[in-house]
Amino acid sequence: MTMARSVPAAAPVLPTRGRFRPLGLGEVRITGGFWADRQSVNADASLGHIGHWLEREGWIRNFDLVASGGPAGGRRGREFSDSEVYKYLEAMAWEIGRSGAPRLESVFGRVVGRVARAQDGDGYLNTRFGHRGQPPRWSDLGHGHELYCAGHLLQAAVARARTRPHADDGLVAVARRVADNICDTFGPDGLDGLCGHPEIETALVEFARTTGDDRYLAQAALFLDRRGHGRLGDVEWGREYFQDETPVREATVLRGHAVRANYLACGAVDVAVERDDPGLMKAVRHQWRTAVARRTYLTGGQGSRHQDEAFGADWVLPPDRAYSETCAAVGSVMLAWRLLLASGDPGCADLIERTLFNVVAASPAADGRAFFYTNTLHRRELGARPDDDRPSIRAEAAQRAPWFEVSCCP
Repeated sequence: MTMARSVPAAAPVLPTRGRFRPLGLGEVRITGGFWADRQSVNADASLGHIGHWLEREGWIRNFDLVASGGPAGGRRGREFSDSEVYKYLEAMAWEIGRSGAPRLESVFGRVVGRVARAQDGDGYLNTRFGHRGQPPRWSDLGHGHELYCAGHLLQAAVARARTRPHADDGLVAVARRVADNICDTFGPDGLDGLCGHPEIETALVEFARTTGDDRYLAQAALFLDRRGHGRLGDVEWGREYFQDETPVREATVLRGHAVRANYLACGAVDVAVERDDPGLMKAVRHQWRTAVARRTYLTGGQGSRHQDEAFGADWVLPPDRAYSETCAAVGSVMLAWRLLLASGDPGCADLIERTLFNVVAASPAADGRAFFYTNTLHRRELGARPDDDRPSIRAEAAQRAPWFEVSCCP
C-alpha cells in the first residue's frame, strides 16, 4: 500500500468535521494482497458482468422507453430497478477515479446520456411512475422507491464530481435538477411525505457537501424529522419495517428491515455531523451499539428474519435461519464508517473489518460473476446450482447466483 498527501481527498463520505478525516483515492493506493485482488476482479469482471445483465434485463432500456414516450407496458424490472443502474454508474465512477479505465469512461458516458434523456422538464426522473399508462408521481411513497432511486442517482453524481470534477457528461447537472425537484416537492411547504426505503437522506447530505448548497442538507433533516410518526401507514410486518413507528431521536436500537435501518442511521449521522447536533448523534450511537451487541451475528451479518429481511428481537440469531443480506452488511459498513469518522471509536473499525471479510467480500464468487444475496451461517442442504441463464429469486439460491430479480446485492 502506498500513500501520498498532495491530492485532495476523493472519498464517498466527506464530513466537514469529525474526529478522523477520510483518506481519498489520491492519498492511498492498495498495491497488492487480498483487497488489491478484489479491486482487480471488480474492475475486470464484475462491472462488465453487471452491465451485461442490466442491458439484458432491459433495466437500462427503461430510460430509452421513457425518453421516446414508449409504452409503459414495455418497462421491465421491479419498481426500484432504476437504482441498480445508478449504483452501476456510481461503481464505474469510483473505478474510473481509481484506475483511469478509458474503456469504462466511454461506457459511463453512454449510460449517462440514456439516463439524461429520460429526465422530465421539471427535473423529475423515474421510469416507473409519472408517465403515460403509469401511476402518478409520488403515489406510493411506502413501496414505490422513487426517492430511494433518486438518492442513488445523487450518490452516483457525488462519485463522479469527486473523481472527475471537470467531466462534461452532465450527470451532476441531472442530479442537481432531481434534487431541486425533490426540495420543491417535499420542502416545508410541499408534500408532507417521506420514502419507505431510506437512502435519500444520506444522499442529500453528500450532495450538499459536494455542491455547497445547504438546501439539500435542510431537506435531509426534514425527512428525518418526519420519520417515526406513522406517515407511511401500517403494513403486515408493522411500522418498524419502515422505522416509522418511533422518531429517530427516540429509538433505542436498529430495528425493522435491516438495510433500511442502516441507511436511515447513515443519514442521521450525516445530518448530526453537519448540523453539529450532539443529541441526534448520541441517539444513533446508542442504537448502533445495542444492535451490534444484541442483533448482529459473529460474522457481522445483520438480519435474522427472512419474511421482512429484518432484525429480529434481541439475541434472536438462529444460524440456520440467518438472512444476513449482503446489502445490510454494506449498509452496516457505511454506518460504522460514519461513526468511526465522527467519534474515533475503535469498535466501529472492528465491526467494519469483521463485516467486510465475512459478508461483503464473501458474497461475490472468486471470479466476480456470481453472488450471495443472503449469507446464512448453517446450510443443511447444498441445494441446486442456480441457472446461469436466468435471474434467481432473491433467497432461492443456496449457492451464488449470477443475477437476481432483485439485484441490489450484486
